[in-house]
Amino acid sequence: MKRYRLLFPLLICLLLTACGGQKEEGPAQTDWSPAQMARAVWDSQPALEGYPLASGDEDFEPYLRDPLGVDPADVAEGAVLYAGGVNAQEVVVLRMAEEENLRDALKALKDYAYARAGAFAGYAPEQYDIAEGAAVAERGQYAMLFIVPDQDAARDALAGCFLLPPPEPEEPPSGPS
Repeated sequence: MKRYRLLFPLLICLLLTACGGQKEEGPAQTDWSPAQMARAVWDSQPALEGYPLASGDEDFEPYLRDPLGVDPADVAEGAVLYAGGVNAQEVVVLRMAEEENLRDALKALKDYAYARAGAFAGYAPEQYDIAEGAAVAERGQYAMLFIVPDQDAARDALAGCFLLPPPEPEEPPSGPS
């Protein structure tokens, strides 16, 4: 059901392009949090359990510094989802504090993706292929890294984050107290 909600805006964009409409990058601002954006991209992929890190988690800033190579002082808010074990899959969404920090973050994410692919070279060919196909993206003050098997689905999910309202927070299950 989640995928269908994202398809409608994509179809409209395709129709506009086919009708000679101007190709636009789209809005650079969103009401989605980086954690919601990372989850949307992660959920667009084949089912896989992930481990979240987000701004405010005690392990988030150390993860930004090493292995990502991003200065935590440059990040206003961010989220990381990654797979455990021998799996390369990872989604990083960072909203930078200042736009001038964006280039440094994008370079660090590209360097990290390159190193991540190298970590799987020679012993996990399927994971190496996923890491080798990593994509770094920017939009407004956001720097993002997608190490996922389906880059098209990741881009569609990301577009939905800038075109659709954010999801409602999930309510905890109610039960006997």
